Amino acid sequence: MLYWGRLDHIRPLLVLLDMRMPVLDGWGFARRLRERGMDLPIVVMTAAQDAKCWAQEIGAAGYVPKPFELPDLINAVERACPA
Repeated sequence: MLYWGRLDHIRPLLVLLDMRMPVLDGWGFARRLRERGMDLPIVVMTAAQDAKCWAQEIGAAGYVPKPFELPDLINAVERACPA
């Protein structure tokens, strides 16, 4: 379980987000993140056929459909969070 207080002390550069999580799904997580004023790039990772649509729904910077190869994930992260 994510402890939201940690995000006040550790500022990640990017969130890798699975949309189908127990307790708090990807939509809820993205909503809570933005409610806290944290505008972090999100890369959605999901096995759903409509991965692109789900990523667009939450304003994600990118998506990687599962299963994926490591180079695909690296490319998505680099596009979402350029150096």
